[in-house]
Amino acid sequence: ITQLKPYRYTETANGSPVMEAFIVTTDGRRLYGREFIEALGDGADKRYGTTLTISFDMCNASAFLAGVVQMPCQYRGEGIQEPAIQTTRDTNQLIVISASQPGQVAGTFSNCGAMTFFLTQALMNGGSAADVIKHVHDMCQGQPKKHLLQTPQITSRYQLTGTFGLLPTQHSML
Repeated sequence: ITQLKPYRYTETANGSPVMEAFIVTTDGRRLYGREFIEALGDGADKRYGTTLTISFDMCNASAFLAGVVQMPCQYRGEGIQEPAIQTTRDTNQLIVISASQPGQVAGTFSNCGAMTFFLTQALMNGGSAADVIKHVHDMCQGQPKKHLLQTPQITSRYQLTGTFGLLPTQHSML
């Protein structure tokens, strides 16, 4: 069993300590703030040449990484936006699944996040990234309260081809 380092704390304006937020990796490491942002970088030394998929089922989700990393490929329910010159790589792919756009709320469905519920449904049906996000988008548009509509999206560093899945063996970046 790996011995985890103690939690990190920062001091607030009034001098009281507050625990820093972190993400736990599959190998049990804790990534804190800046380390997490650096792990999203395109450099091979940052993520060891892997595919990293992040899902944000929260309000204003697409704004979370805006300006931090370049995500030129966008898949939304109403269409796909890809750069004119396609770049493909089999390493350091970054995929972000967002429940909503800036200023939008992330709704719930069946006691969980709506995007998570409908994404799970879409993944079981299979299809490309565009097919998956179109299903999620169409289901979210069924919200009867128009002020609660959300526009989910999938963004990626490189073009996504083939069947979309959360495991790297289920889709290809080539």
